[in-house]
Amino acid sequence: MKWGMVCKPSKEAFEIGKRIYEMIGDVALESKIASFIGEKGYKIKELGEKCDGIIVIGGDGTILLTLSQVKKPIFSINAGRIGFLTEVDAEDAEKALKEILRGNYFIEESMKIKILLNKKRLPDAVNEMVVHTANLGKILPFKVYIDNKMVKKWSGDGLIVSTPLGSTSYALSLGGPIIEPKMNAFLIVAIAPFRRAFYPLVLSSERKIKIEVEKDAEIAIDGLYNKIISKDDVIEVMASPEKAKFIKINDKFFEKVYKKLEK
Repeated sequence: MKWGMVCKPSKEAFEIGKRIYEMIGDVALESKIASFIGEKGYKIKELGEKCDGIIVIGGDGTILLTLSQVKKPIFSINAGRIGFLTEVDAEDAEKALKEILRGNYFIEESMKIKILLNKKRLPDAVNEMVVHTANLGKILPFKVYIDNKMVKKWSGDGLIVSTPLGSTSYALSLGGPIIEPKMNAFLIVAIAPFRRAFYPLVLSSERKIKIEVEKDAEIAIDGLYNKIISKDDVIEVMASPEKAKFIKINDKFFEKVYKKLEK
């Protein structure tokens, strides 16, 4: 397997990356870690084209950035704060990679969200899409449709449509459930709904969701893409044909989640 490496731009992540580079040897490096080590560097997208797997060292933000640009499987090492999406902590990285190099791993696929704004495709979401009011202090009226049938009209600060993988992120802080990443489902959670008018929904990934706003709003995808939208704009959400792929050495999702929540 030809490896690539992406690191969070921090000294801690770079030091971990240097150790991994010296251990494996033949690794294509993203430009920032390459500059730290003194080797040739590549853009993240280029790593996705020339490598079979990507080692990502950082937190959830670094993982989401990498997955937005590559389709190859990633192995993630935590050099952030909590790192819900990471596979191992830094102290266990070399041991885990030795197991992977021996072939003791599996690849887990997680669904992404396909998003259309007025029929124009936006970047896929690995974690979540958030629609929130563009005017601080003013609530936003929403209409939510499932398979072209309106299920609710309500007002609040915003709305989250999350993947199972993203259920441990923003949606969890708003009272949403934790969903196993292997499942194919949507989670819809309201942000500060007026009079508690909207409760979390878990839907089959076969459903198609449509969202209409009655005032200016902003759409945010995985914290990487933002766009102002206007009254009468239509957002459509469905399962993406693309998957996020993670290199795993064990199947301990719930154990890891609760451990991280207790930090």
